[in-house]
Amino acid sequence: MPDPLSISAGIVGLLQAVKSLHDFMNSMNDAPETLTRARDDLKSTESVLEDLRQYLEMHAQTPPAAKALTDQKSALSSVLPQFEKLCRDFHKKLDSCVRRSAEGSKLAWTDRVVASLKKGSIEKFREEVSKARQLISLRVDMVSLLNAEQNTAALHDFQHKNETTMASIIQQLGEIDISMRKFQELSDESSEAMEKALRDQEVALKEQLLLCEENRVAADSRVRHEQDFGNTKAGDNARNLQILDLDKVKGSFKQKYGSLEIGNGTWSAQGAASATMVERFFYGPTAAYQPESSRGPGRRLGSNVATLDGIRSGSAPGWSGS
Repeated sequence: MPDPLSISAGIVGLLQAVKSLHDFMNSMNDAPETLTRARDDLKSTESVLEDLRQYLEMHAQTPPAAKALTDQKSALSSVLPQFEKLCRDFHKKLDSCVRRSAEGSKLAWTDRVVASLKKGSIEKFREEVSKARQLISLRVDMVSLLNAEQNTAALHDFQHKNETTMASIIQQLGEIDISMRKFQELSDESSEAMEKALRDQEVALKEQLLLCEENRVAADSRVRHEQDFGNTKAGDNARNLQILDLDKVKGSFKQKYGSLEIGNGTWSAQGAASATMVERFFYGPTAAYQPESSRGPGRRLGSNVATLDGIRSGSAPGWSGS
């Protein structure tokens, strides 16, 4: 498993490759639109990489960030060297085309470069850059979230952004599926090429969707539920229930209790419990026969009283508490 330091080194190497290629493309005066767009893609990718590099300088060794960075699912350990190779190979190809096109033609040399590269290869390069940038950006979002102090508003913003991204990816996957069905009916060389391109795009989108799923789990684990029950009074022969539903809650929780006063023949429960626990507490055999000593802390004013104090503060099943 890669460590944060090796990932930091990979980011530095990738940044050098991206900056070098961007500067080279920027030096091409009167570059055609297709190359200009590719250059702009690199610039926005460079910004994402700088954010990640700066973040690593401050937080790489903190446990949450280290876990997010070294998780094999994050694919950072493979994305970084692949992206660096992509940039260096394209740089070499572009440099070679520029050298060959520098002399002996009436066409503008930038046009000859594009003709030599072929528009398709430039668009393919842009697609690969976009895919890598999206994967890195999603990982930056996660490590920032995991290492940030609890902030409800920021957490909700993150969840909304992540859900919006997931919805967009799912929609794109649906559109790709429809397109592939159409191309499969044609069965000629051009349709096969388009189908392959769509499958490549599908793989990239599914990888992004996987990261979004990880981001959602990470965000849910940061949710902090707080409850203050205050003072509670209940009359005779009543059923009083004040709980956090463990079947629905995600993340950690903290509860604060006031005084509890109930009348004769009343059962009262406060705390955190699943629906099954509540049903057994109120309607199962234990409700009728549970001895007073095993009901947990509670103030007895009538014949029966109990609180679910055993799990006042903790974590929902399957989630890490704080």
